[in-house]
Amino acid sequence: MRTEVAATQSQAIDLDRRRATLAHALALLVGELPSGLNVAEGQWVETLPLVPAGVPSSLLARRPDVAAAQASLQAAQARVGVAQTAWLPNLSLTATAGGASPELSDLFKTSAGLWGINALLNLPLFDGGRREAGVQNAAAQMDAAAAGYREQVLVAFKDVEDQLTALQLLAAQSQVQASAVASATRAMALSDSRYRNGLVSQLELLDARRSELSLRRQALQVRAAQYLATVGLIKALGGSWS
Repeated sequence: MRTEVAATQSQAIDLDRRRATLAHALALLVGELPSGLNVAEGQWVETLPLVPAGVPSSLLARRPDVAAAQASLQAAQARVGVAQTAWLPNLSLTATAGGASPELSDLFKTSAGLWGINALLNLPLFDGGRREAGVQNAAAQMDAAAAGYREQVLVAFKDVEDQLTALQLLAAQSQVQASAVASATRAMALSDSRYRNGLVSQLELLDARRSELSLRRQALQVRAAQYLATVGLIKALGGSWS
């Protein structure tokens, strides 16, 4: 008996330590000192938020990792466009009045002018394949960025599915656990009645109470897991589903 009391007291102290650690983490999230955040103690009666049907996958774009991968892909696509435009001669197409620029006119002259000296020398034929290599390099970078983006999107979908599956299974486990607690409560009440009538020993009554307490603890652990899975779903979505 004394051993069980001491073990229970030790577990209570460990729970207090864990609660203090979590309270300090909450204080850090809201930008306060741990000593300045007062988390009131009370009965755990808050209901779990209901996840609605039809949550769009477009919400995943809010995730920092998905947004970063998408930005990398867009940047790689832009580099491909820049590399492709390097194949063209660099000159002005229009003049200040809106007409054709002198450079554009000189481009089609047969005499050796701007076309022969500048534009012609800038074509890929005379650059040793540098522009073509630049386009290929930019295209390879775009392929790598696209692969990274696809991988990150798949990770996001996996994270969401993991938490949704966890919530579904935990809900079923919570119902089963509630039934077990109800049965243990009835058994404890019956043992208490039989003990008061001198039909059983105090040891049997203590065993019934111990069993009920253990099942109630397991029920609270399942409840905590449901809250953690809900938080994990919000994190996987990059925010709330509303």
